[in-house]
Amino acid sequence: MNQERWIATNGLGVGVLALAMAGAAHAQSSVTLYGAVDTGLLFTNKSLNASTGRNAGTEFSLVDSADSVSMFGLSSEEDVGNGVKAKFKLESGFSMTNGAFNDSNGNFFGRQAWIGLSNGLGEFKAGLQFSPFLLSLYELDPRGLSQFGSSIVNYVDNVLATGIFNANAVSYSSPVFAGLQGSVMFAFGGEAGNFSAGRQYSASQARYFLSKRTTVYGQVGVVNNHGAMNTGLSIDGALNGVTGTTVGANVGLNHHF
Repeated sequence: MNQERWIATNGLGVGVLALAMAGAAHAQSSVTLYGAVDTGLLFTNKSLNASTGRNAGTEFSLVDSADSVSMFGLSSEEDVGNGVKAKFKLESGFSMTNGAFNDSNGNFFGRQAWIGLSNGLGEFKAGLQFSPFLLSLYELDPRGLSQFGSSIVNYVDNVLATGIFNANAVSYSSPVFAGLQGSVMFAFGGEAGNFSAGRQYSASQARYFLSKRTTVYGQVGVVNNHGAMNTGLSIDGALNGVTGTTVGANVGLNHHF
């Protein structure tokens, strides 16, 4: 009798414990580890001598991120009720050739480090994040901004270099309406003695696709140069700018084949 009572009581305890564990597991959110590793051999029949500006001859080397960026990250998304989702992302780039930081703005999680909320009205993010400008270039580039032979080769060291990793930034992305989606971002910037230094504004209206290969697009850009800065708005026709505020815009048709 005592044994039967112990079994019944213990069985009830196990059942309650199982239910409690199931409830706790349901309440927890999962964290996803993701990433990519990429390295390759590069050959060029000419190379630049940085000191003379002349041809230094052929070059054969082992390079990191021969096609895409070597990186890893952590991300999570949790449904907190009423259609609201809480999410975060931490992402770091590194070099496969020596293990150092690379494509990561010199910081441990220098690519992305943000927390956000989203629902049917859109998504709000705060922290270090990519600008809508860069994301628009990524969507328009047929090779996804590959490290070799894509449009990023032309943009690096120009206006793109000032708008990749945006610290102290807040952004909002709208829901998709009739195939269109807009995004805006404000990066506070700031440094000792100059609160507005490095401040950035970015906005994009999504890639209207006439077909899978044909896109109609429009772009507006603003750059405000001070001191020795002469950043322009376009590789073709407006590579360099003048002191003060410059506004530019273009419209076009893009067809992939």
